Amino acid sequence: MTRCRRPGCPGTIDDTGFCDVCGLQPAEPAESAAEPDPGWTDGDRADTGFGELPPIGVKAPESQVRTNPEVPEPHRVCGRCRAEVGRSTFGRPALASGFCPRCGTPFSFVPRLRRGDRLGHYEVVDPLAHGGVGWVYLGRDTHLDGRHVAIKGLINENDPETVEAAVNERKHLIALDHENIVRIHDFVIGPGSEADRPAGYIVMEYVGGKSLQDIKKLARLNRRTLPVEDVVTYGLQILDALAYLHARGLVYCDLKPGNVIHRDRRIKLIDLGAVCERGYRGDVWVTERYTVPESERRSRGMRPDMDLYSLGVTLKELLVNSPEGRPPGARGALRAGLASLELALTRATEPDWRRRFPSAEEMREQFEGILRQIAALRGTELPPKPSSRFAPAVELLDAELYRPPPLSRWTGPADETALETDRIPDSRPLPPRVALELPAPLPDPRDPAAGFLATATTGDPRRLLAELDGFRGRSIEAGLVRCRVHLALAWQAGEAQEFAAAATALEEAGDLALEERRRREAAQEPAEDWRIHWHTALLALYRRKSDEAAAAFEEVRRILPGELVPRLALGYCAEVRDRPSPAAAHYAVVWRTDRTEASAAFGLARTHLAGPSPDRDAAVSVVDSVGPASKHYDAARTAAIRLRAGRIGEAGPGAADLEDAVRRLAVPGHDRAGRARLVTLVRQAALGLLADGSPELPEGEILGSRVTGPGLRLLLEDSLRELAAQATDDDEHDTLIDLANTVRPRSRW
Repeated sequence: MTRCRRPGCPGTIDDTGFCDVCGLQPAEPAESAAEPDPGWTDGDRADTGFGELPPIGVKAPESQVRTNPEVPEPHRVCGRCRAEVGRSTFGRPALASGFCPRCGTPFSFVPRLRRGDRLGHYEVVDPLAHGGVGWVYLGRDTHLDGRHVAIKGLINENDPETVEAAVNERKHLIALDHENIVRIHDFVIGPGSEADRPAGYIVMEYVGGKSLQDIKKLARLNRRTLPVEDVVTYGLQILDALAYLHARGLVYCDLKPGNVIHRDRRIKLIDLGAVCERGYRGDVWVTERYTVPESERRSRGMRPDMDLYSLGVTLKELLVNSPEGRPPGARGALRAGLASLELALTRATEPDWRRRFPSAEEMREQFEGILRQIAALRGTELPPKPSSRFAPAVELLDAELYRPPPLSRWTGPADETALETDRIPDSRPLPPRVALELPAPLPDPRDPAAGFLATATTGDPRRLLAELDGFRGRSIEAGLVRCRVHLALAWQAGEAQEFAAAATALEEAGDLALEERRRREAAQEPAEDWRIHWHTALLALYRRKSDEAAAAFEEVRRILPGELVPRLALGYCAEVRDRPSPAAAHYAVVWRTDRTEASAAFGLARTHLAGPSPDRDAAVSVVDSVGPASKHYDAARTAAIRLRAGRIGEAGPGAADLEDAVRRLAVPGHDRAGRARLVTLVRQAALGLLADGSPELPEGEILGSRVTGPGLRLLLEDSLRELAAQATDDDEHDTLIDLANTVRPRSRW
């Protein structure tokens, strides 16, 4: 075990790479915490847009060379296992070359190449930096007007007979062409560590800029800002590069902060010396601190998810040096977005490879969603982006606030109790309804029934079941659609057998999903299926088992931390379990990130009314943020009036609340019947306020040109007679007329 270098800590660094006492990562040697060479220029962060990195410029390449190419002892570590090597002990001088005492990897801190050496038509200038394999040199291409290049030795030169074969084997890397991957110009053979032993060299594009290792150190020393948005954006660009490599059957293998360079507004992976073919089980060059255990590499061969694991470790290191991610860290408004990022990094670095992201594309999709969450919580307004996993929301998840009250509000006993200030209702929708009306998952395009389901557009549940019976293939998606259709029929008919049929359909789909998972695991591919968890949650919610539903929705969120719909579902589960704070956190992320998801706005408004200190103004402010472009705009306007005119617990509305409600009623847009009911609520509330002390109330059409008790009663009588005209039967009509007669003052004069 390696001793922890942090001052005063007696711990050791365990197999996780963290200290077993202080819980932190190993401290860098003192010298390595110094600021890198000056000369880099940071661009103005003010013009950095969403998903962009701030620009970083570089000095001229020749100014970056090492005139004294020595590696200080504190920096001498094994490139593979990071053990200390080449150190002076007991008065003996340090060895510049040798073998790592821990893993046996050869090391050398002596430059092999000198100024003026030629490797084909490439001329060596001077060393640039020392890495795990050896020195990286600045060179010139004598065939292209002295264009600067970077020259680095290949990893394995121990067998002279295989050097040429290794060079030839890697020639195909020259064809790689991606903006986030260093361009390889050539592979050449030159002098090795011994005179009779040749070595292979990779000739690359000269990049310059700052490595993420440099940026991490500067952030730790507070010499450069590293906001969490940059951490996520680094991840997005690296994932673009990894997706490109993986699509070509290649695994990068040695992803770490030192191998990623930030220049201008982009990153580049700068070292392809360790790249191997997918499934390769031989020796590969990795940095143990950033990769999976050797036992896994040997048993599975090199796999794309191992690159994603390395990326997760890399981003974790950057995150803890970010102001928002530095422990313990005051995360404030970004807390909910950071929680999503941490879920993604945890999934990427799962010890059980079956639970990791299966591809760079899927991880990137979640990272983009997480960046949108963080940006929205920071205050950035972003246009909506449709989910690739869930269909757009159709229904508004709210029970009462979104509409004027029904006539039944006034058709009970025709006495003064029906004229009391309206109580703001518990507007949480019922769990079975939410189970049916949450946004539906989109069919997996890889499913055999995906094309068939795209053409099944009927809205009639039984007819859709008949169409599904016509599909004879084995399909997870067809079973999940059956599950949702039977659930809808159970709600319509209240029949237990329909719910049982929904559960059976889910069980059958789950069996197929398990078969698919086992097939993919046999191919050494991660294979978690969030769809089964989602439908398990829907069935639990339908049965009003909100704890079980929340646990299943949490599994979906763990797998899809960048998606908003699971957070909407979790917000509802917290709300229905009377936990307004976590409900508000979920709803706030959804609403701030996607202004089309009005269900989150209504849910957030409801949380402001819950608990011991309800906040009427905050609830109104939330529903007011539903803009005119939303199809639920009119519902939000109605909700605002009901919130202003209603009673919360024992607290009735104030004069300012009624003044606001009157102002809102003056704005055209409400249908006549709905407006009449809202006016009735406002007049009732005003009558109650007058009875409590005659505050000043706004004069005008709604409350009268001179607000008095008798005058309000006359206006309220008129309102109730107008409601009677909306009645659908004689009993309803007669009750409303009786109530109008009850409210009428004893004399009009």
